[in-house]
Amino acid sequence: MKNKTIILLLMLFVCSCTTVDVVRLGKLNDYYPNTPYSDVAVYNKTKPKDICKKNKQIALVEYSSVLDSTFWADNLTDMAATARGFGSQVGADYVIMNKYKTNSFGKKMLKRATAFVCL
Repeated sequence: MKNKTIILLLMLFVCSCTTVDVVRLGKLNDYYPNTPYSDVAVYNKTKPKDICKKNKQIALVEYSSVLDSTFWADNLTDMAATARGFGSQVGADYVIMNKYKTNSFGKKMLKRATAFVCL
């Protein structure tokens, strides 16, 4: 019984690696070149009304695991840097951080973000 418990814990540890799921939206041929990192704006939950009147949602990202320490940030600014990097790779003009988790030590982790391009 003790060996089975140890094997189960080892399997849980190995399987708990963080996975990042990126879903591109739109037509199959829609492609947006990478945006310079510094040009991607990041908003928390909502965007200001005067920014980009017409937009198109181009990608979603979801961080599947909260057990990996690589994506935990000390504050919202560090978490925004993660979102900005995602937006830069998919060619977004701005990214909205939709959902994040806070652990008992006060660190935050981005769980879901949405990338948009201005039309």
